[in-house]
Amino acid sequence: MASGGGGRITIRQESSSGPGPPAYAPKTAARPADRTRTVTAAVERSGPEGGHLSRILITGMSAVGKSSVVEELARRGHTAVDLDDPEWSEYGFAEPGSGDPDLVRDWLWKEDRVEDLLLSHDTGPLFVAGCAANQGRFSGMFDHIVLLTAPESVTRHRLATRTTNDFGKTPEELAKVLSDTTTFENRLRAAADVVIDTDAPLESVVERIIALGGDGRPG
Repeated sequence: MASGGGGRITIRQESSSGPGPPAYAPKTAARPADRTRTVTAAVERSGPEGGHLSRILITGMSAVGKSSVVEELARRGHTAVDLDDPEWSEYGFAEPGSGDPDLVRDWLWKEDRVEDLLLSHDTGPLFVAGCAANQGRFSGMFDHIVLLTAPESVTRHRLATRTTNDFGKTPEELAKVLSDTTTFENRLRAAADVVIDTDAPLESVVERIIALGGDGRPG
């Protein structure tokens, strides 16, 4: 974990068991009704001194700029957490214990940890970013769900030039990213109440997200 500008940020790390989170939105990402475990749906919206709290999810496919947004929010002093970090997510099955042999191993938020994070935050806006198969179970805990999107040409360029994640650099991986974006992004779009094209300057994107948090002051 690293911090910047007074905010909190978890930076994505490569795990020893694989390249980190998938480059696509999992099948169950936008299916909040598929629940094997009930996650708290109602949270208090005011802090200990009556100040309004905002919990904002920033989601999207690979190479749309989630990590860059989180880093910039933290640099400005906001509490911003990258849930794609192995500290908060891991590979597993969306419906553990069901005995279904057809279940797909997928990238999942660690539900207890994420729930504790959302419930324990008590000062100013909280920004979390990520994309996981079970994120729909937490939709009721967010004031806003922001989908970041980007044109295919931008996605191709970012995958080819980014240095934080090697996935997407081979022709096969690139084809999978583009195919999964076509298949799954509409599911994320249906669950979002704000959609932002990250082909715009980073500062502009971040300003729009900060505005969702209320008065714009860091927590």
